[in-house]
Amino acid sequence: MENKKEQLTLKKLTLIAWAKILQRENIITVTKYHKMVARIEKLTS
Repeated sequence: MENKKEQLTLKKLTLIAWAKILQRENIITVTKYHKMVARIEKLTS
């Protein structure tokens, strides 16, 4: 069970990192970045 939780945490961190890259490259707005992060944080397995 703990392994699945760790995997989900790693996936969330990866998605958030990609969202930050997109925001820094001006591909998405800061508002869109925050919306994406909020949705990513709500993900469950």
